[in-house]
Amino acid sequence: MSRTVKIVLASVVGVIVLAVGGFLVWFYAIKEDAPSRFDESSLDSVLDATTTTIGAPVTTTAGGSATTADPAPTTAAAGGATAADGLAGTWTVATDSQVGYRLKETLGGLDTEGAGRTSSITGTMTVDGTTVTATELTVDMTTFESDDSRRDNQFDTRIMQVSQFPTATFTLTAPIEQGAIPTDGSSIQVQATGDLTIHGVTKPVTFDLTAKESNDRIGVVGSTVITFADYNIENPSNGFAETGDTGTLELQLVFDQTAGPTSS
Repeated sequence: MSRTVKIVLASVVGVIVLAVGGFLVWFYAIKEDAPSRFDESSLDSVLDATTTTIGAPVTTTAGGSATTADPAPTTAAAGGATAADGLAGTWTVATDSQVGYRLKETLGGLDTEGAGRTSSITGTMTVDGTTVTATELTVDMTTFESDDSRRDNQFDTRIMQVSQFPTATFTLTAPIEQGAIPTDGSSIQVQATGDLTIHGVTKPVTFDLTAKESNDRIGVVGSTVITFADYNIENPSNGFAETGDTGTLELQLVFDQTAGPTSS
């Protein structure tokens, strides 16, 4: 083998070693971990936070970056429910709510998780006695953020085509019988069944939820697994990242009462 060939081969090997080494340094030392899953603890941190004044910006975190949103005007101050009023009435999604996606990824042969979130959610929940009779939610799909702009670009274009399908919606199709939501800070487990519209396709889904009332607010946290093909969503895999055929849709919603029950 000639000296020139040896030098070329050594150079190639050196480049490969540097590339692999650089990737490992990025993966283990630089790459941000996916945010923790929503759970009752994360819900408590929101419910127990100081209630903001209506009209004041609320800062939330999506994919590790802070964003500030101006809350929509409401007809009553956040936390307007009282013991005398009860829970019956109309409740509006608060700006410190979040929804997100989560999926298993394999990057260069190494297993990790990808996750993105948004706080751009609008909607209402209607409570009659101890029953949730209606819920309508709309999510702005153009505002999802993860820890990687390349993932976000793939999400916005090839995968979710947000310019064509800018919103996702959920409509409750069966009442949620809650019994009595505890007022001592404990929680209850419920299921919410409804129609989920993503990527222009509507399918029935059921969310397993933990719900509680605290600080005169109602909070729910939970998730459901969706199959990409059911919503005509292209598998997120590409030449570098590999994923499965399913992902988790997760949510942490906080509702503030905006109108009490109407008298008949």
